[in-house]
Amino acid sequence: MLTNNKDISIKVKKIINDVRNFGDTAVLKYTRMFDNIPDFSLKDIKVVIKKLPKINDALFKHSINLAIENVKKFHTAEYKNIKKFWITKYNKIVAGQKLVPVDSVGIYIPGGRYGYNYISTLIMTVIPAQIAGVKKIVVVTPPKNVSEYLLYTAYLLKIKEVYKIGGVQSIAALAFGTKTIPKVDLIVGPGNIWVSEAKRQLVGTVGIDLIAGPSEVVVVADDSYPVEPVVYELLAQAE
Repeated sequence: MLTNNKDISIKVKKIINDVRNFGDTAVLKYTRMFDNIPDFSLKDIKVVIKKLPKINDALFKHSINLAIENVKKFHTAEYKNIKKFWITKYNKIVAGQKLVPVDSVGIYIPGGRYGYNYISTLIMTVIPAQIAGVKKIVVVTPPKNVSEYLLYTAYLLKIKEVYKIGGVQSIAALAFGTKTIPKVDLIVGPGNIWVSEAKRQLVGTVGIDLIAGPSEVVVVADDSYPVEPVVYELLAQAE
């Protein structure tokens, strides 16, 4: 999602520069402003998950465990099929390919429209990073609506810390590092036009996955196909 809105680009650049120059002070300033939390403080940023949160929703637990299992299966198979190779060419010149994981990755979990930050994003970004061998995974997400469901899923994925910051300030904090938020090598995860523009402006300072746009789905099916699977496919993107 690239923006032609110069006003947004200018504002994003200012926030990035403020975080670069003032660190946590700027992070707090913009979190209070944009998330409307006037008393937000440093002690509110990091959530340490010491034990598995209690969730009484059996269907949720089953769904999350199934999703984790399926995503692990896919990325494990993917990883096994990424081959390193070496060949000797002219005058004994050796050429080849060896894939090495980045040391650290920052994962942006966007805020959910209906009060829940996107748990599916957590699963689909943390697992491939873990399978690839990334040593440090830093999860950030907007401070409102950080639910027990999100923390439950994070704990299952062996993520013991979640940083409650979102927006441009969180992307800049991951890119430069602050006293509270670790600097990372790569930032992944979708966001709104502000987050996408921040990632675009920080290319070269930090690695990014891509400039994400709105989710879309197209189902091609005729009347011989069962209705229920089609409905589930559409519901998966009914954000």
